[in-house]
Amino acid sequence: MSGSATDLGQESGPMQHAIEKQAKHLGMDLETDREFLWLAKESLNAELPAGWISRTFGKDQHYYVNRKTGDTIWEHPADKIYKERFLDLKKKSEEEKSRKSKEERLAKEKERKKQDLEKKVMLAKKKEAETAKLQKEAETARLQKVAETARLQKEAETARLLKEAREAEAARSIAAS
Repeated sequence: MSGSATDLGQESGPMQHAIEKQAKHLGMDLETDREFLWLAKESLNAELPAGWISRTFGKDQHYYVNRKTGDTIWEHPADKIYKERFLDLKKKSEEEKSRKSKEERLAKEKERKKQDLEKKVMLAKKKEAETAKLQKEAETARLQKVAETARLQKEAETARLLKEAREAEAARSIAAS
């Protein structure tokens, strides 16, 4: 059986006060353990274990008597069980919160690593593109240099051939005269 603090929000005045008083008695902190107030309410309605009877002392104080042993106690005999149950439920709740917190931390770390990897991949692709661009520019410059060299060689060859042709023409002119 479980409930929530909002379920208890329907309780008013004396009942709410009794639940909060019982919660403190069971070891609950009213600020941090509100999710367990349903257990305090449940414990207020707990039946006496077999062999126990309730007696009234004064106007409104109760004590309990074990008919078999004659032992008397001021605390409801079931309160010990509810205290243990509360501690067990709180421990399980804290373990669950811790597990969820750890899962959230791991998920955030995984997401951060994924984002870091994506950034590295983007940077690598950018560097790869820059390298390809530089290689293309270098190849274009090399090809321009080769073309320029070929043009210069062709011009030099043309100049040489023109010079030889002029010299040959001059030699024919001299020989003809």
